[in-house]
Amino acid sequence: SSSSSEEESDHELENENPNEDMQLNNNNKEVDNVQLNNDLNKKKYLRYLILSVFAIKVFVIPYKGIVESIIQDQIMHGEERFGLFIKKISMDHPSIISFTLADKDFGTAAMWYKEQYNIENGYNIKYKSNNTFGLGETVMTCLYDVTPNVLKQYEVEVIQIWNNCQLIKIIREK
Repeated sequence: SSSSSEEESDHELENENPNEDMQLNNNNKEVDNVQLNNDLNKKKYLRYLILSVFAIKVFVIPYKGIVESIIQDQIMHGEERFGLFIKKISMDHPSIISFTLADKDFGTAAMWYKEQYNIENGYNIKYKSNNTFGLGETVMTCLYDVTPNVLKQYEVEVIQIWNNCQLIKIIREK
Protein backbone atom coordinates (compact mmCIF):
# COMPACT_ATOMS: atom_id res chain seq x y z
CA SER A 1 0.00 0.00 0.00
CA SER A 2 2.85 2.32 0.69
CA SER A 3 4.06 1.65 -2.76
CA SER A 4 0.67 2.59 -4.08
CA SER A 5 0.68 5.93 -2.23
CA GLU A 6 4.15 6.71 -3.59
CA GLU A 7 2.90 5.99 -7.06
CA GLU A 8 -0.04 8.27 -6.52
CA SER A 9 2.16 11.10 -5.25
CA ASP A 10 4.55 10.54 -8.17
CA HIS A 11 1.56 10.61 -10.47
CA GLU A 12 0.35 13.86 -8.86
CA LEU A 13 3.81 15.35 -9.29
CA GLU A 14 3.81 14.29 -12.90
CA ASN A 15 0.44 15.97 -13.31
CA GLU A 16 1.76 19.22 -11.81
CA ASN A 17 5.01 19.15 -13.76
CA PRO A 18 3.50 18.94 -17.24
CA ASN A 19 1.76 22.30 -16.75
CA GLU A 20 4.98 23.90 -15.62
CA ASP A 21 6.86 22.16 -18.42
CA MET A 22 4.32 23.42 -20.95
CA GLN A 23 4.69 26.93 -19.60
CA LEU A 24 8.48 26.67 -19.77
CA ASN A 25 8.25 25.21 -23.26
CA ASN A 26 5.91 28.03 -24.31
CA ASN A 27 8.28 30.60 -22.82
CA ASN A 28 11.20 28.96 -24.61
CA LYS A 29 9.20 28.94 -27.84
CA GLU A 30 8.42 32.66 -27.40
CA VAL A 31 12.09 33.40 -26.78
CA ASP A 32 12.97 31.30 -29.83
CA ASN A 33 10.33 33.14 -31.90
CA VAL A 34 11.64 36.53 -30.75
CA GLN A 35 15.18 35.42 -31.57
CA LEU A 36 14.01 34.08 -34.95
CA ASN A 37 12.20 37.37 -35.67
CA ASN A 38 15.32 39.32 -34.72
CA ASP A 39 17.42 37.11 -36.99
CA LEU A 40 14.91 37.56 -39.84
CA ASN A 41 14.84 41.34 -39.28
CA LYS A 42 18.64 41.43 -39.33
CA LYS A 43 18.69 39.41 -42.55
CA LYS A 44 16.02 41.66 -44.09
CA TYR A 45 17.96 44.77 -43.02
CA LEU A 46 21.18 43.32 -44.38
CA ARG A 47 19.44 42.46 -47.67
CA TYR A 48 18.12 46.05 -47.98
CA LEU A 49 21.54 47.44 -47.11
CA ILE A 50 23.26 45.31 -49.75
CA LEU A 51 20.59 46.19 -52.32
CA SER A 52 20.98 49.91 -51.52
CA VAL A 53 24.75 49.82 -51.86
CA PHE A 54 24.40 47.88 -55.12
CA ALA A 55 21.87 50.39 -56.49
CA ILE A 56 24.10 53.33 -55.58
CA LYS A 57 27.16 51.73 -57.18
CA VAL A 58 25.31 50.70 -60.34
CA PHE A 59 23.01 53.67 -60.90
CA VAL A 60 23.84 56.77 -58.86
CA ILE A 61 27.62 56.95 -59.18
CA PRO A 62 27.72 56.50 -62.98
CA TYR A 63 24.78 58.90 -63.40
CA LYS A 64 26.57 61.51 -61.30
CA GLY A 65 29.70 61.10 -63.44
CA ILE A 66 27.71 61.50 -66.66
CA VAL A 67 25.95 64.64 -65.40
CA GLU A 68 29.25 66.15 -64.20
CA SER A 69 30.94 65.45 -67.54
CA ILE A 70 28.07 67.06 -69.46
CA ILE A 71 28.18 70.13 -67.22
CA GLN A 72 31.98 70.32 -67.50
CA ASP A 73 31.73 69.96 -71.29
CA GLN A 74 29.16 72.77 -71.43
CA ILE A 75 31.41 75.00 -69.33
CA MET A 76 34.46 74.24 -71.46
CA HIS A 77 32.70 74.60 -74.79
CA GLY A 78 29.65 76.74 -74.02
CA GLU A 79 29.61 80.47 -74.25
CA GLU A 80 29.27 80.80 -70.46
CA ARG A 81 32.99 80.09 -70.20
CA PHE A 82 33.76 83.70 -71.22
CA GLY A 83 31.82 85.08 -68.25
CA LEU A 84 33.12 82.44 -65.88
CA PHE A 85 36.72 83.12 -66.88
CA ILE A 86 36.30 86.89 -66.55
CA LYS A 87 34.85 86.30 -63.08
CA LYS A 88 37.79 84.01 -62.22
CA ILE A 89 40.24 86.68 -63.43
CA SER A 90 38.47 89.28 -61.28
CA MET A 91 38.88 87.08 -58.20
CA ASP A 92 42.43 85.83 -58.87
CA HIS A 93 43.85 89.08 -60.35
CA PRO A 94 41.68 91.95 -59.08
CA SER A 95 44.13 94.55 -60.41
CA ILE A 96 43.63 93.37 -64.02
CA ILE A 97 40.57 95.28 -65.19
CA SER A 98 41.79 96.24 -68.64
CA PHE A 99 42.38 93.64 -71.36
CA THR A 100 41.33 92.60 -74.82
CA LEU A 101 38.85 89.81 -75.36
CA ALA A 102 39.84 87.96 -78.54
CA ASP A 103 36.89 86.31 -80.25
CA LYS A 104 36.18 85.51 -83.88
CA ASP A 105 32.38 85.78 -83.84
CA PHE A 106 31.07 89.30 -83.46
CA GLY A 107 27.91 89.59 -81.35
CA THR A 108 28.32 86.44 -79.27
CA ALA A 109 28.07 85.91 -75.52
CA ALA A 110 31.68 87.09 -75.25
CA MET A 111 30.55 90.54 -76.39
CA TRP A 112 27.71 90.50 -73.86
CA TYR A 113 30.01 89.58 -70.95
CA LYS A 114 32.47 92.28 -72.04
CA GLU A 115 29.69 94.90 -71.93
CA GLN A 116 28.38 93.67 -68.57
CA TYR A 117 31.78 93.87 -66.88
CA ASN A 118 32.53 97.25 -68.44
CA ILE A 119 29.21 98.74 -67.35
CA GLU A 120 28.65 97.06 -63.99
CA ASN A 121 32.21 96.67 -62.70
CA GLY A 122 34.09 99.55 -64.30
CA TYR A 123 36.28 97.29 -66.44
CA ASN A 124 37.94 98.38 -69.67
CA ILE A 125 37.59 95.24 -71.78
CA LYS A 126 38.06 95.73 -75.50
CA TYR A 127 36.77 93.29 -78.10
CA LYS A 128 38.74 92.12 -81.14
CA SER A 129 37.74 89.63 -83.77
CA ASN A 130 41.17 89.60 -85.44
CA ASN A 131 44.48 88.32 -84.15
CA THR A 132 46.46 91.57 -84.29
CA PHE A 133 47.64 92.82 -80.92
CA GLY A 134 50.05 95.43 -79.63
CA LEU A 135 53.17 94.71 -77.59
CA GLY A 136 52.35 94.64 -73.88
CA GLU A 137 48.64 94.08 -74.58
CA THR A 138 46.83 91.68 -72.23
CA VAL A 139 44.58 89.30 -74.14
CA MET A 140 41.90 86.88 -73.01
CA THR A 141 40.64 84.11 -75.26
CA CYS A 142 38.64 80.92 -74.85
CA LEU A 143 38.64 79.73 -78.45
CA TYR A 144 40.66 76.78 -79.70
CA ASP A 145 41.16 78.35 -83.11
CA VAL A 146 42.23 81.79 -81.81
CA THR A 147 44.86 80.74 -79.25
CA PRO A 148 47.16 78.80 -81.66
CA ASN A 149 47.19 81.73 -84.12
CA VAL A 150 48.16 84.16 -81.36
CA LEU A 151 50.91 81.80 -80.17
CA LYS A 152 52.26 81.48 -83.74
CA GLN A 153 52.52 85.26 -84.14
CA TYR A 154 53.64 86.34 -80.68
CA GLU A 155 55.81 85.38 -77.77
CA VAL A 156 53.54 85.59 -74.73
CA GLU A 157 53.56 85.47 -70.95
CA VAL A 158 50.75 83.32 -69.59
CA ILE A 159 49.00 85.05 -66.71
CA GLN A 160 46.24 82.52 -66.11
CA ILE A 161 44.82 79.37 -67.69
CA TRP A 162 41.43 77.90 -66.88
CA ASN A 163 39.88 75.06 -68.88
CA ASN A 164 40.51 76.12 -72.48
CA CYS A 165 40.64 79.84 -71.67
CA GLN A 166 43.84 81.87 -71.34
CA LEU A 167 44.81 85.30 -70.15
CA ILE A 168 48.13 86.21 -71.76
CA LYS A 169 50.35 89.24 -72.17
CA ILE A 170 51.92 89.90 -75.58
CA ILE A 171 55.70 90.18 -75.12
CA ARG A 172 56.97 90.50 -78.73
CA GLU A 173 56.34 89.34 -82.27
CA LYS A 174 57.99 86.15 -83.48
